[in-house]
Amino acid sequence: MIWRDCTIADVVRSDDGNVASLLDEEGHTYAGDFFIDCSGFASLITRKALGVEYRSYSDALFNDRAVTLVTDGEVEASSQTDATALANGWAWRIPQQGRVGNGYVYSSRFCSPEQAETELLEHLAEKRPDGEMRHIPFHTGRVESVWNGNTLALGLSQGFLEPLEATALALVQLTLARFVRHYEAGGFTSQYASVVNREVADAFDGVKQYLQSHFLLSNRDDSDYWRACRSNSAAISPELKRVMECWFGRGDLSETLQETGLGRHYKLNSWLYILSGMGVFPKADQLSPPSEEQAGKVPLDDIQTFFEKLTLNHMPQSEALKLLAQGRNLHDERELAAMGDPLQDLLGLGFAVSSAG
Repeated sequence: MIWRDCTIADVVRSDDGNVASLLDEEGHTYAGDFFIDCSGFASLITRKALGVEYRSYSDALFNDRAVTLVTDGEVEASSQTDATALANGWAWRIPQQGRVGNGYVYSSRFCSPEQAETELLEHLAEKRPDGEMRHIPFHTGRVESVWNGNTLALGLSQGFLEPLEATALALVQLTLARFVRHYEAGGFTSQYASVVNREVADAFDGVKQYLQSHFLLSNRDDSDYWRACRSNSAAISPELKRVMECWFGRGDLSETLQETGLGRHYKLNSWLYILSGMGVFPKADQLSPPSEEQAGKVPLDDIQTFFEKLTLNHMPQSEALKLLAQGRNLHDERELAAMGDPLQDLLGLGFAVSSAG
């Protein structure tokens, strides 16, 4: 394997339309049998050279900008990422070992860069920093096909979805896994390119619709941005509309997710979390209390005890990070043997932990 730090200036195509070689700014040529386009938003091979169409999601997802700011680290770093709705989008807060990463994802249709900076600083209760805050424009959507001839688009060159659900790496992994499987199955030809393209497109579209539900179901009514998000019914796909109708109509959500395909990438539990978590339910007079038998299957006291016991099996995050930095195992084999199988013991409560996956 050869690695070279250079800037690609041109993509050279062969008579059959495939990519023959890449040319860098210094005039060096890089020929190959297969090319993976990891050129980011520029999408030098897929969109620029091959002219593959880009399907925009801007009708459903309004956010197209982000402004970021690094602040001082916490004495005891939190173990979770926070996402907080602001007037024209949402802000992230990601604690790390030596710093905290912050950002504000917003829509330029409703908010200027200067206003976004002000909102983020007010949210963080921070003074305006000496250095410049970083601004990142983006366009949500995907290319119509990731596998084109002897090329594969990967990462930002294949598309982008705002990071509310942190799906970027999962979509990269899915694309690679599908490509490797079908490339080998097709005798290292593009025989199954259409299959991969269809599966990757379906994954992007599925994530888009799950993301859109966060904004459609919001109860915020304090800005033009949120009012526009809530009233954006024209951008609801037939599949997402069926899921909403099923939920408010007290239908079989599991069955509907399977029929629409929206359960392939976000399972039943995920949809239950977003729908109930946003506080949207059928009308009260359409709801019925659970039977004693149903209620008995969800013993809340035992669930609370379950999670309290889980914490006993873990050391504080700061201690664990120090051990990992020293290259040490968090538990040696003797400690693990003495612990037995704590998870199995903890699960012996009167309820089952399950997933619809």
